[in-house]
Amino acid sequence: MNMEAFPEADLRQLIAESFHLALGELMEPGVTHIAPINTMGCFLLQYVLGEPYGIACGSIAVETGTATLTLQAHIENLEAHFYYLWIERQHENGEVEIVDFGARYWKGWAAEEERLWIGPAPPPVLWEWEAAIDPSRVRYERHPEITQAVTTSLNKMLQGDEPEPVLEEWQGVINKAMDHMMATPLGLSFLVERGIAEPEPEEE
Repeated sequence: MNMEAFPEADLRQLIAESFHLALGELMEPGVTHIAPINTMGCFLLQYVLGEPYGIACGSIAVETGTATLTLQAHIENLEAHFYYLWIERQHENGEVEIVDFGARYWKGWAAEEERLWIGPAPPPVLWEWEAAIDPSRVRYERHPEITQAVTTSLNKMLQGDEPEPVLEEWQGVINKAMDHMMATPLGLSFLVERGIAEPEPEEE
């Protein structure tokens, strides 16, 4: 894999679909669960791609074609988890890679808000250079203080002496996502190349 780029489209789609299937075994995924969804997605990317992905928190505005869906982050609402969380990777060339596994749930979000969605369906995953994201479709705004607070809380949970039940649930989703990937030739060959999976034994 080119260290200054992200995976090819077919692998990105496979990771997103495998993760979506795994999530469905734990929850009914949607934007209301965006923080755990993209946190698990971040851990999945760290593991299967071996790259330093991290989380970012803040506000989002999504255009439905008829209205704007917004979630505005304010530090006073931190305890209520009222913020949007996505995944970022800072590249050595200064570019920022954005990954949002919640994109496929934006249409459901519109329905919950009784807003009509027109035009192309949201992508199964938004996986793009930050500079290339079309602001007429979606806008992300980082909130550094919330990002730092959430990152600190997550690190404390990860460094605890005893694993918390939620971490075991998240690990289960990640394992199932990799199982779904390994059920495909592309996913299996990629995970074997990464040293995560064993090649299938040759038939005698």
